Amino acid sequence: IDFEAFAYSGSQKVTFYKEDPKTPGYAGVLIHVTIGYYDKFGNLCIDGQEADKYVGELETQEGTSVKRDKNADGMICYGTHDVIYRPKPVEVTKVSPTNELIVLGKGKTISTSVKTAYYNILSPRKGAYYFGVYTDDDLYDNLLEAGKGNVNPYFEFSLTSTYGDTDKYVDQATVNIRAKALSEQKKYLTTPKKVRMAASDFYLIQKNPSGDMKTTLEKSYTDYELLIANVENADVYIPGPFAEGAFAWSSEQKTAIEAETKTTVTGQKSNGGTATATVYKEGNKYYCVYAGRTYTYNKTYNFWAD
Repeated sequence: IDFEAFAYSGSQKVTFYKEDPKTPGYAGVLIHVTIGYYDKFGNLCIDGQEADKYVGELETQEGTSVKRDKNADGMICYGTHDVIYRPKPVEVTKVSPTNELIVLGKGKTISTSVKTAYYNILSPRKGAYYFGVYTDDDLYDNLLEAGKGNVNPYFEFSLTSTYGDTDKYVDQATVNIRAKALSEQKKYLTTPKKVRMAASDFYLIQKNPSGDMKTTLEKSYTDYELLIANVENADVYIPGPFAEGAFAWSSEQKTAIEAETKTTVTGQKSNGGTATATVYKEGNKYYCVYAGRTYTYNKTYNFWAD
């Protein structure tokens, strides 16, 4: 059953997939399936439940009479079944880069590659993806769906993959992430942006009260954190006074810098390497010395200006 073909939105899926009380932690869809079959006399026999809705259509379609409830031998048609579709957990792992944090310069693109465990990434139907990208400020929507790849204020997402025929699996995705250029977004991030990649038709996203990205299927996704290189004309992120997360100034560093003491802080280069810089304050301005150049912190747009 191809649930992705129904094109439910992320928020609809959250409502649609209900937790099965018999198996806590697993959501599923209950479907009533009516099965028709021909008896030995060539009559189409279908289940009696709600059969009236379909008899006329079937008789026109099949060009034969339809027997309800009993076939030509007088046997009752047992053609009704309840099918429970439980989204099957599929493991998603990083291929490259394998580090958790990506620093990306404005206007630049990085290709990330992730692998699913024997799971078709693309649907045979045009425009439908079995693979999704979600951000912490857009929890319910797959940003790879048509027209949604560039809705994030800071980044743009697109997917490239080779798709064969419907009998072949494509289980590795290349997700291209582009940091929007200065002309598109003047501000720089002070907090890393979480990006989640997941097999989308079973992945149930729930926004819990703390605002975290939460799911019971922990292996069904892989996360990256994104930062924009904030040192002008250099592909490096050096934390400023408003930085949050892994590179935020410690209380000791903040105290020293506010006291106008030159202090070493750590950031990250776009190639994944560690970057160190000397940060200090004079009056109400913050300065950063990196690779022999001195930069001044722009408090309006949160970057180190050359």
